Amino acid sequence: MRDSLRTYSVWRYDPAQGVFDLCILLHGDGPGTRWAAAVRVGDPVTFWGPRGRFVLEPAAPYHVFAGEETGAVAIQAMIRALPPSARIYCRLEADTPADELPALGRNGIDLRWVHRRGRPAGPESGLVDAVTRLELPGVPGAAYFAGEAATCVALRRHLIAGRGWPRHAVRVKPFWAPGRRGLE
Repeated sequence: MRDSLRTYSVWRYDPAQGVFDLCILLHGDGPGTRWAAAVRVGDPVTFWGPRGRFVLEPAAPYHVFAGEETGAVAIQAMIRALPPSARIYCRLEADTPADELPALGRNGIDLRWVHRRGRPAGPESGLVDAVTRLELPGVPGAAYFAGEAATCVALRRHLIAGRGWPRHAVRVKPFWAPGRRGLE
């Protein structure tokens, strides 16, 4: 069972029709990539709802999101779950503009893409710098960082040590690290 369990973020869910879409980044040659490349509409699967601590804090005065391609699906799904009145700051990273996910179709969000242009994803690829340049309100909000592990750590360190945010206000979900398996 352990070899067949995978965690994926739901891109879109329509409870009225009982239909959902997954958006999966195919990279490498692991069991998750092989499953995602082979699965077809109508194949039997078992799903559980959201689990863990990487969940929204709806009462926060504002929300900060950041991640690269592997975190972008979860981040955009979380943003869609927030009410239209939520104040949102978001920085997402992709290699090129062609690698960006489709627009959210939501107004009132400060969402910008950072492009690596061939550099590997990591703390030096541009995302951390983009978040450090964000002009945020004077009080802490809630932050959600997902994707490459060292980048998530650097982003968390920036808010806690650099801006004085409390640890509980920063949620991190490392999906992968170069050369490591089994983070997610």
